Amino acid sequence: MQLRKLFAGVAAAATLLGGFALGAATANAAEVTLDDTYQPTITLNKVDDKAENNTYTAYRIASYTDAVVDDQGRLTSVGLEPVDGSQWDLKISDAMTAAQIEKGDAPNNLYAIARLDTVKDGAKLRAFVKALQVPTKLGSDEPSVTGTPLTLGQATTVPAAGWYFVTDSNGTNLLVATALKDDNGTVCTSLFDTDATPATEQKLGVADVKPDVAPTPDKKVDGSAADNTAEVGQKLSYAVSGKVPNTTGYETYTFAIKDVASKGLTVNADSIKVFYDENSNGKLDGNETALTAGADYTLSGPTVDAATGQTTTTVTLDNVAGNDGKTITLAYTALVNGDALDKVTNTATVSHNGGTESGGRTVTTTLGKFQFTKVDAKGAGVEGAYFDVVYSGDGIGNALVFKKVGEGEYVRAADKKESDYTDPSVNREDKDVKVGEYTTRLRTPKSGVVKVEGLKAWGYVVREQKPAEGYMQSVKANFTVRIDENGNPTVTKGKADDLYGLVTIPADKTTATVLNVKNVTELPKTGAAGIALFVVLGALLAGAAATVFAKSRATKRALNA
Repeated sequence: MQLRKLFAGVAAAATLLGGFALGAATANAAEVTLDDTYQPTITLNKVDDKAENNTYTAYRIASYTDAVVDDQGRLTSVGLEPVDGSQWDLKISDAMTAAQIEKGDAPNNLYAIARLDTVKDGAKLRAFVKALQVPTKLGSDEPSVTGTPLTLGQATTVPAAGWYFVTDSNGTNLLVATALKDDNGTVCTSLFDTDATPATEQKLGVADVKPDVAPTPDKKVDGSAADNTAEVGQKLSYAVSGKVPNTTGYETYTFAIKDVASKGLTVNADSIKVFYDENSNGKLDGNETALTAGADYTLSGPTVDAATGQTTTTVTLDNVAGNDGKTITLAYTALVNGDALDKVTNTATVSHNGGTESGGRTVTTTLGKFQFTKVDAKGAGVEGAYFDVVYSGDGIGNALVFKKVGEGEYVRAADKKESDYTDPSVNREDKDVKVGEYTTRLRTPKSGVVKVEGLKAWGYVVREQKPAEGYMQSVKANFTVRIDENGNPTVTKGKADDLYGLVTIPADKTTATVLNVKNVTELPKTGAAGIALFVVLGALLAGAAATVFAKSRATKRALNA
């Protein structure tokens, strides 16, 4: 009598792999009689939340024979007997053909599958389970193949002990071997491989299931403000991580991480690091060692798409088998460039062993922006006024550098200095710069509307440096803009910022309108602005008096000469 030893009773593309292997009765072991009335249970444990959306049905394809128990009461060997053979034989044969499994001299197809090595022949076993289909009724005289619906996370009673083909509505089918009971009432819930030293134990009637898709990676970004904003010219540090799934039954198992950086990010190829992240903090530290490109993994990219401006970087580890549950991290830095206006994004996906690519996880880093308008006393836009912007709290008042990207539209250029200007003189002479050039002076266009973009969450002071030609040059104003964690502005002003009442802020405080006046009569005449008007008039009268006094003394001297 030839006995078969059952190993790893679960077979699925994304879970533990199972099958049978040849075995012989061990010393001090005896064959037992099985209780054919015993109804065992199958429990499917959830590994991935996505498995909750699937439905599972169990179909019995084989019964047990020739069960052997050793003197310690351990089940060490069991044989198979196909059930509903007339229904299943053709489907099993087709699946074996698809998986390139030969029957050889095996007494039946199931024994041919049982003889496969769960590691060396793992790919064939997974292909078989994937290709196997539930048979339909062949004719009126043939019994229908019936299945038992399984409830995820619960022990579900099935008709009899044996080997079950479990279908998954997502397509990741599996095989589950149930527990058995002998006629003495002993229930064997585990199968022991006594040929191994020490003996290994496999639970029966239990399987871990999850859809055949890759895990969605974790993703982090450092180097931006705590509120996840950044400014143009800032270097961001990204970390994309994914966990190695169960690789039982695989000699080799590939694992790939793909990262797509949006337009507005320049990925630094020299900064790329790939490593097993022992403390899952996204950083290469502690006892972690960087993996080597070309030896441990294959690097593709960073490659920029000319049409979209996106940069794709992919790392593929050729073999992560045996590293189940470990975290693999791809870390790199990227510079926020001038193409970034209101935000930059990175979308990361993971795929494993050539399987389905995971759903993408996106990290968004926001860039703040605001705008203001320069108008005359009639509310029309004023062209040719100059402003600069400084960080709030900067005692020195260093003006920030901007790149002109359109008429009245400027983007922060934190990576630029005065030496990068196309023409340094334009800043000192208050002349306009061309699109693509750098400046610290923001010139108002014909519409009077100035847009400032590419800012991190911070406070900024907008200072009027020079009113437009033809307007009072001594009457100027400042206002303050606070960019929040979502990149949204809040505009305010203090008394010292706007002595003449030139700045008007709407109720929502999202923008400002700044007045240019040609003479004192156009100044606002209410509130603090009214007081400012008297200050201006007083200054003018004092100046006039001084002039008259000086002329009077000159006249007197002339008369006395």
